[in-house]
Amino acid sequence: DRAAELYENAVIIFPSDWRFRAGAAHWRLRNGDLEAFDAHLRALRRIDPNLPIIADLERQRAAAGTPEPESPTPDP
Repeated sequence: DRAAELYENAVIIFPSDWRFRAGAAHWRLRNGDLEAFDAHLRALRRIDPNLPIIADLERQRAAAGTPEPESPTPDP
């Protein structure tokens, strides 16, 4: 998906910008790429574990019927 690709490119350029990470996570979840979604979610937690968007993304994942995995996956 083009939106996911654009966010991924922005993350490469601005890896510490939580807005791009959150956008990339959102589009990865929409496209069913759970490994990439989880990696972006972990990166968001490293940037700032208190970001409200983290809880929003976790709710989106739960609403999609895809609970978080037990074991970590590599970060992008």
